Amino acid sequence: MDIGDAQPTVAMDHVGIVVDDLAAAAAFFIALGLEREGDGSVTGPEVDRIVGLDGVQADIVFLRPPNGHGGVELVRFRTPEQPAGDAAAPAHVPGLRHVAFRVDDADAALERLRGHAGEPVGAAGSRLLRGNCDVQAEFEDKAARFFGAESALGMGGGYVANFAVITTLPQRGDLLLMDELSHASTHEGARAGRAELIRFRHNDANDAAGQIARWRKAGNRGA
Repeated sequence: MDIGDAQPTVAMDHVGIVVDDLAAAAAFFIALGLEREGDGSVTGPEVDRIVGLDGVQADIVFLRPPNGHGGVELVRFRTPEQPAGDAAAPAHVPGLRHVAFRVDDADAALERLRGHAGEPVGAAGSRLLRGNCDVQAEFEDKAARFFGAESALGMGGGYVANFAVITTLPQRGDLLLMDELSHASTHEGARAGRAELIRFRHNDANDAAGQIARWRKAGNRGA
């Protein structure tokens, strides 16, 4: 076989994460099930060259899962001064989006993590299948009281909310009159719903009125 055809063997060794509280971060991953492999402090010209900063002094904790595959390197910089992270940065900001772990028992893992971090979010499934979150229920109770409603239902985003409302509230025989350039979520909901959909020209109130008049003239009596 030509050596040029050989495929290199590549394996993920570890992911580096800069943290504010090294002890708390290490405790979180240990509670998750990783094992502490080592720790220490680093400094000197070679560290500066690798990191790309001058005068680096940093503390490190290295952890691996029990099977030894992959790992997490937690770093806390003492110098130069470590800038604050942006916890509110949106999901599309460049950088490390998330680190995923597979566990044998998700409920047991979550129980071990209580007290080490915030409430779990993003169940990757419906609440019917994955259960409720106390923070979500509390939010919905507060929202209902704020708006003077009997109850409230939180959605994962505006797209899902639009789709849910439009597919459930308008009934067969009703009319959905939509601006032709309204958000895609509204059109997706209308296509999946039971009401008749008619689009009018963008921002054209006269065209909208004409569409309603023609719909009524055809004998329709829905809402």
